[in-house]
Amino acid sequence: MFVKGDRKANFTPIQFYLDRDLDVSAAENIVSVSATARTLEIEPMQGEARIGYRVTYKVIYTSGEEFASFEDSYEYTAEIKSADITPKSFVDATSNVIATEFVGVTRLKVRLMLEIKGYAIVPSGFDTMECTEGLCCKTTSVKVEHIEPLSGSEILVEGVEKLGDKVEKVLTSDSVVCINYVSTATEICEIKGVCYTYLTYISDGKIGYGTLSAPFEAQVLAPSVTEKDSAYFTPTVVSSGVSVTDTDQGSEVKTETVVSVKGFAVSASEAEIIVDAYSKENDIRLEYAHAVVEDNECVISSHEKFVGALPVDAGEAGMRNLLFIGAPWIGACNARFEEGLTVEGIVGAEIVYADNEGKTGRALAEIPYRFVLGGEFACRSSITASAVVTSINARIRPGDTVELSGELCVEIHGSGDREIKYVASYEVLCPKEISDAAISLYLVGEGETLFDVAKELNSDEEELMALNPELELPLKRGDKVLLYRPLD
Repeated sequence: MFVKGDRKANFTPIQFYLDRDLDVSAAENIVSVSATARTLEIEPMQGEARIGYRVTYKVIYTSGEEFASFEDSYEYTAEIKSADITPKSFVDATSNVIATEFVGVTRLKVRLMLEIKGYAIVPSGFDTMECTEGLCCKTTSVKVEHIEPLSGSEILVEGVEKLGDKVEKVLTSDSVVCINYVSTATEICEIKGVCYTYLTYISDGKIGYGTLSAPFEAQVLAPSVTEKDSAYFTPTVVSSGVSVTDTDQGSEVKTETVVSVKGFAVSASEAEIIVDAYSKENDIRLEYAHAVVEDNECVISSHEKFVGALPVDAGEAGMRNLLFIGAPWIGACNARFEEGLTVEGIVGAEIVYADNEGKTGRALAEIPYRFVLGGEFACRSSITASAVVTSINARIRPGDTVELSGELCVEIHGSGDREIKYVASYEVLCPKEISDAAISLYLVGEGETLFDVAKELNSDEEELMALNPELELPLKRGDKVLLYRPLD
């Protein structure tokens, strides 16, 4: 009998540098450079997968007294290695920019550090023997999980928010998504989340910035899903747009974001496997085997606050005031179980400031974070974490020190597994020598079951219960079990 199960196998994340020259011919001074990455397509092969992704570069610069912006996109490919991947595998991967550096002005050289991480769904299982006629078998119930890929669906998220500033020009906008809740019904998954848009704009000749939020609820068709299943999704921003309308009090900003969601559904079933067996007529030899089954998939979403400060080398001119914060990024996000579920990583953002001489300065602010999440978390294998910045603030403190604070939306995935020992096959050796004793008495040992006693007495459970009606299950140490055999 084949016991089928599936598992989600995380592949080792890859990090690498990506260099690009950008032609910003109108620029006299570079104010800010940011970049985002998005996975476009995934081609699984034997032992590896080819990831196609797009990087979008966004530059804020000055030309004369005017602020302006430049945007350009390029497509690339990368390879990930994993023995779990086959040409038929379902593979999901995210591409993220985790650091940005640049030099130059009109001929701008940009270096990014990218990270690609994800998982493959791996069909697995094992063969166990069936209880045939003439055998007495001891079985146990094993919970196994079945994982069904959920192909990508797109959701349009719209939001409207009012700003006190009069927005004259939008320089850059970047969007991220946090999924807070997923529920399942027959052939439908309901998703609730929030889309956050980092906005940089011109108001009254100065740069302004802010984070806009757009809550959403959506239903995604999932033909294989039932209300008893659990579903998990990874959101990716496909495209986003911003439009501005003037009001008496400022501006009304409308955001339209297309979000792709891709993931998997998990269903559980019980399988009976043989863990011991014997024959009353023959001596047999059992062949045991071991298997690891995934019996739990867990996810926790949490909103956590962060705060930290770091000194900035602003030179002799020092820092006078903050101009704006660039779109933040997550430089690292890891999780482990260590006296609680611990999540740690780095939040980064580009800080643009004016010095005491009126010139523009830039600094990369990176601060660490560490949270210990309470509550139960039964899945302590293959733990992974991801995070997005849902709000960020900065202020300049004495001594040219920048303080960053804000909130993260953190999501932790994990799986639970256990090793089982089972009977894979057996071999008949020879006929048994049957005892000629008319009465046999057996004293139950610690932890022994009725099956164990029946095996020792070369009987079966039904016969022993019929001969010992006073027995109570489960057996206790010291219980007496009698077996009567008719004499020929």
